[in-house]
Amino acid sequence: MAKKTKPEAPPLPLKFDDIDLLPAIEDRRKQIKPVTEPQRKKVVSALNEAFELLGGVPRLTIWANNPENTGEFYKIWARSGQSLDVVHSGEVIIRPSLPPSALDADASALPPLEGECQKL
Repeated sequence: MAKKTKPEAPPLPLKFDDIDLLPAIEDRRKQIKPVTEPQRKKVVSALNEAFELLGGVPRLTIWANNPENTGEFYKIWARSGQSLDVVHSGEVIIRPSLPPSALDADASALPPLEGECQKL
């Protein structure tokens, strides 16, 4: 019976050029089955439950309010792809909840700023 020998390891450091990953990736891709809708719903449900157990929106807000995490929160939020696709034909009326202020007035109707000359 022949003694099995351990294959010789390539010299370190390895470079991506030294390793042909494509065959391994293709073999693995053939083994992966598509996720069915019921499986997807189970995963989403489990993630939502974990989110709530970890503190939900209040804890996320506290985390995102930390200056070290604010940028990371906005990156995650932007990647989430939140968007509204509104298909509408007709008039859209926007009613602001804030009362009118000097910012809403026509610029020519505003009094001059302090130190600014008034045009006659």
